[in-house]
Amino acid sequence: MTLPSIDRDRAVAQEALDGCQPTAQALRYVRRRYPQLPDPLHLLAPRWERALGAAATLHSARAPLPAGSLLKIHSGIYAPSPELCLAQLARESTDQELILYGGLLCGSFAIDPICATGLRERAPLTDVATIARFARLHPGIKGLKALRRCLPHMTELAASPPEVFLRMALCLPHRLGGFGCEGALVNHAIPLGKRGQNLAGRSSLVPDLYWPGCRLDVEYDADSIHLTSHQAMLDATKRLALEAEGYRVITVTSLQLGSSRHMANVAREVSRCAKRPMRIRSKRFPKSHRSLFALDWSLRTLFETPDQHESGRDAGKPGKSTAPRPDREY
Repeated sequence: MTLPSIDRDRAVAQEALDGCQPTAQALRYVRRRYPQLPDPLHLLAPRWERALGAAATLHSARAPLPAGSLLKIHSGIYAPSPELCLAQLARESTDQELILYGGLLCGSFAIDPICATGLRERAPLTDVATIARFARLHPGIKGLKALRRCLPHMTELAASPPEVFLRMALCLPHRLGGFGCEGALVNHAIPLGKRGQNLAGRSSLVPDLYWPGCRLDVEYDADSIHLTSHQAMLDATKRLALEAEGYRVITVTSLQLGSSRHMANVAREVSRCAKRPMRIRSKRFPKSHRSLFALDWSLRTLFETPDQHESGRDAGKPGKSTAPRPDREY
């Protein structure tokens, strides 16, 4: 099932915020409609008011919001547009976190704890061009300087959170903690020759990460415990067809993706295929690399109880949970 894209025709701005009154009753209403939202809820109000306890954090809007920056998602409930959301996040996020958030909003998936894999397909909520246009048209909004700085590194059209982080780990520049293997296309269809078509039963395939200059495909493979037999068959057929067409296929599992050491091996192989030696010269790399791999790239905290989250943090293994992907055709 593919979810519809957001309805920007229902977008509003200051008029919705002016009538906003964050009360305990309103908070319960939001909780009933969207029980999957993590604590605390972050609420935007026209002015600062008394806090609603630990369950909510109030933010005040000191300047008028741009037209179309609030989207009606349910009766009486509005959410910031993806572009305004990123500008808000930019005020309190690191560059790495903001690049991750941007990739999630530009991805072709939605978080759905009810679904077996935790994800559903959907049209991207935004894209880099739309975010850039928002920043250009509304220069007075706080957070736009950091957002503009991070825009070139955001991933578009990823089909899952692990695909966003896979591209970040391999392609971000050394100063941001990545391995600098630039040039990867995400979920970009490539045509097949006759032999590949006979094996795949279709005219094209869509690699997860594809370097066209060296005919290299890096595939994210969820752990077998999350993989249906049908998806395993599709993955095997995809790899067979690509290799028959002369493409090199490298598979990365969630455990590899959560390991800096294993991803360094993958990056070296990507660099070797691209005939570009991997030389890390940035003095900021060690610290940035550690913070990059400390990100909750699998979004596991959205699916865990507070006790489980604390247990995982105590174990010192952020981002190393198995991260499924949606069952999808290739």
